[in-house]
Amino acid sequence: MHPRASHRPAPSQDAWLIRVEIDRAGCRCGDEVFTQPEVVIGRDPASDLMLWCTLVSRRHARILRSGRSLAIEDLGSHNGVLVNGERVQWALLRPGDLVTVGTFGLRVSLVACSARRPGLEPGTDDEVTEETTEEWGRLLRRPRQLRDPT
Repeated sequence: MHPRASHRPAPSQDAWLIRVEIDRAGCRCGDEVFTQPEVVIGRDPASDLMLWCTLVSRRHARILRSGRSLAIEDLGSHNGVLVNGERVQWALLRPGDLVTVGTFGLRVSLVACSARRPGLEPGTDDEVTEETTEEWGRLLRRPRQLRDPT
């Protein structure tokens, strides 16, 4: 993946982030956090979340955030998007839903964060420390490319 500086805006004082836990064959292979309200999933290197698998289309699907709600939309992929084993064109996501894209299982959730310390509820007072600055850097890094070894 090639980082794009303008792609990841700095989080506001209180922000909702999209967290994607990525599994393949029952093993966790990634955990990514996104600040933007739309995350494009696909094989294309320009995708926000690149999943390298022949069953994943170049622009396969997108995750959308609106307030505290999340949805997934199939972008016309050949192999489709499954939510809890059911093929969908579009679906609202609930906590615990399993989204399948190619050979990857995704669990998508919202994370409430304070810009002062990731993981705290918005509005919680806490000071910025070197540790929290490093944690934000880790959380907001550009996602790595994930490959299906088959």
